[in-house]
This record gives sequence, structure tokens and C-alpha cells, in this order.
Amino acid sequence: VETRNGRQQKKRAVWGQRQDAIATMNQLAARFGMTPVDEARMSAGGQGDLFGEILRTLDGSD
Repeated sequence: VETRNGRQQKKRAVWGQRQDAIATMNQLAARFGMTPVDEARMSAGGQGDLFGEILRTLDGSD
């Protein structure tokens, strides 16, 4: 359809199916840690060991 903003697509059944498929792909990628944000979170070092610092202090290996 030609509009004052140029050529645009009308929302049809195909458009809705494509939007649903894109949303599903994004959800699966996020669930399995395959997005750039998830990759950055995992490479940031994470939470670390809960007792690691205490054990290093007790062992005297500062």
C-alpha cells in the first residue's frame, strides 16, 4: 500500500505468523543463553565461590 510515508505492508495473517515466529526464536535464544546479553553476563565472572575467600584466608595463601 502506498501511503504518505512511502510503501508499507498491511498487517495480514502472514505478518502475524512472522511476528510470532520471531518472538518464539527470541524466547528460545534467551532461554538457552544464546543472546549477546546472556553471553556478556556469563563472561563477567559470575558470582564466584561462596567460601573461596574464607578458605584462602584460612590457608594463608593471600
